[in-house]
Amino acid sequence: RRGAPTTPSNENNDASDARRRGSPPLLLLRPSDSIYREVNISTTPIVIEKYKLLLFTIEKVGSTVLRQLMRRMMGYEDYLAHGDGIPHAFPRNGLRLLTQYPL
Repeated sequence: RRGAPTTPSNENNDASDARRRGSPPLLLLRPSDSIYREVNISTTPIVIEKYKLLLFTIEKVGSTVLRQLMRRMMGYEDYLAHGDGIPHAFPRNGLRLLTQYPL
């Protein structure tokens, strides 16, 4: 529509065009992306669904405390546990990784 105000409902974008054509929507995240490709303590984001959070940790910059906080947010009573792979080793630490979700 010529002269119509631009709003999300009538804005042309690739995703809405793909839906109209019956094509699958374009993925913003691809299986080949480094954050989705393999489990890596530095590049794989952690997901907390309840709060709709996607968090990245950085080694040697408080990642232990951040992972303990995430375990607390997820309701683990032993969120302060440290050792035997907790809070860093997946899946032992109980945290959910982005790579555990389908695209």
